[in-house]
Amino acid sequence: MLRKTVLSATCLMVLTSVLAFPSWARNPIRRDFFNAYPQVENTQLDDLPSNTGHCGVCHFDFDGGGPRNAYGLAIEVRITAGMDEVDAMLDETNVGRFRD
Repeated sequence: MLRKTVLSATCLMVLTSVLAFPSWARNPIRRDFFNAYPQVENTQLDDLPSNTGHCGVCHFDFDGGGPRNAYGLAIEVRITAGMDEVDAMLDETNVGRFRD
């Protein structure tokens, strides 16, 4: 009986951590986006009635994860190249513009 309880508790802890990981992983990037662009808070880029706190800025699936849209891919490429999230977002904003 004790063995079954320990096994159940272990499975529950593993399942909880696996399910919580995607939201934990995306929150810093989403937060950095709104730190870089505070003017878009309280717009559709921030929340939708059908999906508050969505990840649709970077992903086709507004729940996050899965394929990224063009903006999300551009950010991913910059982060992979070594930029931090905010610098990647600001750099993407300036693509095609003259910079000092």
